[in-house]
Amino acid sequence: MSTATPNHPRTEPHDLLSEKTGVAGPLLVATDASPASDAALRAAWEIASRRGQPVTLLAVHRPVPLATAEVQIPSTPDMEADARAALSAHVQDQIQRVGVGDKWPLETVSGDPAATIAKISRDIGASMIIMGLGGHGLFDRLLGDETVLKVVRLGSGPVLAVASEFVGLPSRVLAAVDFSASSGHALMVGAHLVRRGGVVHMAHVISRDAEPGKSGNGVTYRGTVSRALDRMLEDVAHVPDVTSSAP
Repeated sequence: MSTATPNHPRTEPHDLLSEKTGVAGPLLVATDASPASDAALRAAWEIASRRGQPVTLLAVHRPVPLATAEVQIPSTPDMEADARAALSAHVQDQIQRVGVGDKWPLETVSGDPAATIAKISRDIGASMIIMGLGGHGLFDRLLGDETVLKVVRLGSGPVLAVASEFVGLPSRVLAAVDFSASSGHALMVGAHLVRRGGVVHMAHVISRDAEPGKSGNGVTYRGTVSRALDRMLEDVAHVPDVTSSAP
C-alpha cells in the first residue's frame, strides 16, 4: 500500500495489558528496510506470537528537495510516489530476509518520520511502537538514534527500541520506578514482555542532593518507599510465570 497522506479514523489508545481479552491494540513496527530495523520485526513477531496481537508495518519516506548550487527544486507528487513504491519494495525484501511479517499489512507514507510514526500510532490505537536501533556502541545508541528519541517525545505510548543483537524476549527486566502512573505502566509493560520464567527487578533511586536522611526523615521516607514497592510487587505478581523483586 502506498499513499501520500495517512488518513485513519482516530481511535483511543489500547492498553497493552488488556485484562478482559488478553489481546490489545496493534503493534506498530516502524521500519526503513535497513538491516538495523530487522530486529524490530523479529521482536514484533515474538511479542505478537506470545500475546496474539496484530502487527502493522509502517515505512516513512522523508521528502528531500533536489538541491544544486544555484537553486532548490521541491520534489513532485510523481517523484514522491516513486520513492514510496521503491521503499515498499525494499521493505518486502526485508520481510523475505528476516523471514517474518509476510502477512502483516504494510503502509508506506511520506512525511517527517518521527511525527508521522507518532501520529499513526495514535490514529490506529497502537499499544506499542517498535523500532530498531542503528548503532552498536553506547554513544550510537544514546545519541545516534534521533528518530527513536523524537518518537519517544512525541508519542503517548510505549516505545520499544530493539538492538540489532536481539534474539528473543529478555529473561530479565530492570524497571526504574518513581511511583508515578507512567512508571507503573512501564513496569507492567516490561513484566508482560519478559519471557516466561523471567525476572523483573524494580529500582527506585534517590538523588544524593535530595537524600531525606539529611533532614532527619530518612527512616520515614524509606518506609514509604518500601510500602510503595510492595504495592507494585503485588501488581506484578498477577503476571503469570514472572518473578519480581525489589532491593
